[in-house]
Amino acid sequence: MKKLLYLFIPICFLATLYYFNNKDDITFDSDKWKNWVEQEDNFNLRKYMMNSLESNYDLIGMSKQEVIELFGESPSRYNENFNYFIGYGRGINTCSLYIIFDDNKIVKGYEFHEG
Repeated sequence: MKKLLYLFIPICFLATLYYFNNKDDITFDSDKWKNWVEQEDNFNLRKYMMNSLESNYDLIGMSKQEVIELFGESPSRYNENFNYFIGYGRGINTCSLYIIFDDNKIVKGYEFHEG
């Protein structure tokens, strides 16, 4: 009985740890991303999609048009690069996805900013 207890406790601990580390992950959905409206009940919808986005999409090498099809028009641009508001991080920090294009309008990099 004691051996069973020694096995059961770590399994419960690991299951709980896994649950709390992954409960905020949401599968990336282009339509949800594009139609997102900042409201109290979904402040972090885009932020929770980031793990899925990075795991399932290779942004590097995408054309500017492909990025627009995936995320919609960027509401904020800087030197032809795109900046998408993602949501809120820790405290009052805001998060954004900054997509950098080369001279041929192909994604050469992207950065996740929190601050």
